[in-house]
Amino acid sequence: MKNSIFLSEKVKTIIFSGLLIIFGILFCVMPQRFVGVLEIIVSIFLILFGLINLFGFCCSPTFLRDPFMLFESIVLIVAGFLIDLISNMFVLILGLIIIVFGIKKIFAAVNIKKTLKKDWWIDLIFGIVILILGLIIAILCGTKIVQSAVIILLGCSLIFNGIINLITLFVLHRELKNNKKTEETIEVSVEIKE
Repeated sequence: MKNSIFLSEKVKTIIFSGLLIIFGILFCVMPQRFVGVLEIIVSIFLILFGLINLFGFCCSPTFLRDPFMLFESIVLIVAGFLIDLISNMFVLILGLIIIVFGIKKIFAAVNIKKTLKKDWWIDLIFGIVILILGLIIAILCGTKIVQSAVIILLGCSLIFNGIINLITLFVLHRELKNNKKTEETIEVSVEIKE
């Protein structure tokens, strides 16, 4: 059962990472074609994720309600509408969202270091790179050239994210394999002693 769950997650991760890399390459090769489309897609997703977060906040028991979840929901919904209404806001909001994602990734790396203490630096490097890309995007928002640059940077970010996902998957797979071999060795040595 565990193997089939891991296998399905592995396949999903490989497909998702491949799509990230493909879209990243497309964004880098044809940035102007994706500016308008990306504004609409990001706007819809922000509003949708904001509504889902808001629904989750409202449906959770009172003692589990996280005020940050409510704040995050409102910010996502407002950002989605701002992107839809003011096209120049798209680049700035996208940059800010990428900054938040980078910060979350850095915190995740710190938490991984506390628990696993191995290969945590992959997420840390990814978080730092994403944070820097987000800062560049937020600072340079404005003109068409910058929008193209943002789409290219976003494409690079997608490619990088896809590659990091694949590396993380293969590292996790290697660790699980090593743990399974260790468990089998322990079982065999216990059987021999008996």
